[in-house]
Amino acid sequence: MIDNLSNREVYVEVKRTLHDFYQAVKASDEHLRFVFLAGVSQFSGESIFAGLNKLNDITMNAKYASICGYTQEELEDNFKEYIESVSEVMGMTKEEVLSAIKKWYNGYSWDGKTFAYNPFSTLLFFKNKRFNEYWFETGTPTFLIKQIKKKDDLESFVESREVGMSSLKGDGSDNIETTALLFQTGYLTIKKEEIGEDRRARYALDFPNMEVRSAFLSSLMKWNKQKDNESPK
Repeated sequence: MIDNLSNREVYVEVKRTLHDFYQAVKASDEHLRFVFLAGVSQFSGESIFAGLNKLNDITMNAKYASICGYTQEELEDNFKEYIESVSEVMGMTKEEVLSAIKKWYNGYSWDGKTFAYNPFSTLLFFKNKRFNEYWFETGTPTFLIKQIKKKDDLESFVESREVGMSSLKGDGSDNIETTALLFQTGYLTIKKEEIGEDRRARYALDFPNMEVRSAFLSSLMKWNKQKDNESPK
């Protein structure tokens, strides 16, 4: 759906297909004990999940903050041999390796307190024994580039920001706010949560780590250079 925000015909068809699929899931609920949906963008006002009824959205629930990534403790406990191997190959101490991995692939958070590693990038790092932008290279963020071209405002895509809960959810249209789009697709994450005088939470957002920051900014620079070359002289 996100890839086709600007293509309403495809967007509506994908939405209809998902809606029908979730209705089929609901019809089979007597055979289901637990259903966990991951990687789903939060489109408020959409009827995609209407067939499922009363979903419990745990995205921002601190109880499940570490469910979709490796915590620091899990990394050090379960990847000792890999860390030692990387240390030997790269000529670094264990402490230096851990510090570098944390800088590159840690930083994802949904409560501003618990931070997780990107499993995809972390595993590929241990396999290849070199730092690289693994997650970013899985696909060109065409939807982001389209938004950049549409808004023509680079600063809004690179600045850290502080927002309320409502700014983290999209409205299901091609006018989805930049902040919601970046947060839902993993390019921004929660670095800190604060409760205001009105008792509502506000979130400080920023890039999760070096992998995302460097790759994303590099992508923006390439697009901006292309735009300058295409501009009439």
